[in-house]
Amino acid sequence: MIALQEKKESRQAYPLERLAEAALARYGLAEATIENLPALAGDEGCAFGVSFAAGAEGIHPYLGRLAGKSFTLRMLPASEKSRKSAIEWVKASAALCRDTDEYAPEPVPACDGSLVTLVALAGDALHCVIYR
Repeated sequence: MIALQEKKESRQAYPLERLAEAALARYGLAEATIENLPALAGDEGCAFGVSFAAGAEGIHPYLGRLAGKSFTLRMLPASEKSRKSAIEWVKASAALCRDTDEYAPEPVPACDGSLVTLVALAGDALHCVIYR
């Protein structure tokens, strides 16, 4: 019971982590472990490393087996500008993955098929993209 209480207090102290958990649920990745990634200079958004243990048993409809896989969750304050920016980034990244042999982060679709999702909790809203 103490561990559960500590986790609840931790979530209350770190609202971005709560938003990240909500975003992961929309992508079917709720069982992942998340880790705050360092912010880029001049960047208003945030990023989380998303990973699954080597023994994870989950199977995702798009990604297949999740054991040992890792992803990046990118979150930007919700605005029309951030939505357009995220969509343009997803389009460019998807085109690189599809049309070239260059390495490019591959956008991961959410459970509803969208590549850019909006997550809102307690008045905070963020546009989210997950890529591998």
